[in-house]
Amino acid sequence: MDNQIEDFFKRDGAIGLILVIGPENARFKKIVSQVAVSHDTVSNRVDEARNIGLIETEAVSDLGTSFTNKLTPSGEICYWGMVELGLDDAHTEYVNIVNKYRNLSEEYTQQVGNETEWLDWVLESDVRVDSLMTKFETRGEDMLPPFSAYPEPVKEALRQQSVKPLENIDDKDFWLWRIMQYPPEPDQEDSPTPPYDKDRDSDSR
Repeated sequence: MDNQIEDFFKRDGAIGLILVIGPENARFKKIVSQVAVSHDTVSNRVDEARNIGLIETEAVSDLGTSFTNKLTPSGEICYWGMVELGLDDAHTEYVNIVNKYRNLSEEYTQQVGNETEWLDWVLESDVRVDSLMTKFETRGEDMLPPFSAYPEPVKEALRQQSVKPLENIDDKDFWLWRIMQYPPEPDQEDSPTPPYDKDRDSDSR
């Protein structure tokens, strides 16, 4: 049993499951909303916890269509041990952080899904166009040419605060990455090679 319990608590969502059920019991819907793992993972942890005797499921209606999960005496021992270590507070903080990360990630993904909205958002955060140009020019000074050597569409995009001048530029994605201050960096193997690098290589031959 000891090995089973140890193996169980090594799995994602196992500790959270016991903490959410706690001494007040919890229905499956509540567990899913308060444990930072997927619906299917919660379902697996419930089955596993039941199989090793940490929780039991009881009907809460005469029709037997609604159920709640409660800790067994063994499950309660595990729960209070977690509380003594402060795992209950840590778990609450962790879930809040994960939820915040997911919400912000979703918001960011929606922003970058539209290039115009993405650029507008970044430019607005910089307030002034010249501050963005300065920031853009000072990033990776050993990798980028001076601003005067940027392709004209890139300079126009910065001046106009618009992605329209970049519509027909070569390596458009590269310049969008640079403007947005977003990876990949030019020194990474999988990053696109900008036109000026190609020209520099051909001049050096």
